[in-house]
Amino acid sequence: MNGREKIPVGFRYSAELTDHDGKVVDAWADDNLIPLLGIHQLIKAPFGDAEPIGAFYLGLFRNNALPTGATKAADIPAVLGEFTQYSEETRPLWDRAYDNAGTYSNEAARAEFNFTVDQTIYGAFMASSAEKGSVTGLLLSAVRFTTPRLIYAGLTLKITASITYVSNDL
Repeated sequence: MNGREKIPVGFRYSAELTDHDGKVVDAWADDNLIPLLGIHQLIKAPFGDAEPIGAFYLGLFRNNALPTGATKAADIPAVLGEFTQYSEETRPLWDRAYDNAGTYSNEAARAEFNFTVDQTIYGAFMASSAEKGSVTGLLLSAVRFTTPRLIYAGLTLKITASITYVSNDL
C-alpha cells in the first residue's frame, strides 16, 4: 500500500420501525456516504488540525435526493428535504459509546423519531446541529435508503448509527 489506496470508512445505519405496542413492523440497514467536509473532520480532528465536535444529531430526509461528496449542512432543508414532523423538539442526539474494538455506536441509546404525520422517508443523516431545519454546522454523514419507506403517523423509527475503524491485521 502506498498510502493512497482507498480504504472504505463509513457509517452503517440500522433502522427499526415499531408500532405503538413496540412490535417491530420493519427493519433494514444501509451504508452511508461521508461528504468531503466530514472526511476532513474525521481525518484532521484527532491530530488537532480541526476543532473537535463533541455532539452529533440524527435526522431524516423526505426528498428523492442522492447525497454526494459535495453535500453540506446547508443542503439539508432544501436539497435533502429534512423531515421534521416528529414529536421530538430537536434532532435526536447520537448518544454514542465506544466498544473498545474499533466501533462507535448509539446501539444502547438509539435515536427515536415518533411520527406525527404519514411520510415517505428516503434517508437519514448525521449533523452537528440539534436544531430541526438548521443550515449550519457539519454534515458528517448521509445515507440514502436502498428502498424508500412510507412511515405512518403513530409509528416510531429507531436508528442506530455505527462507525468502525478496523485494521486488516486485527
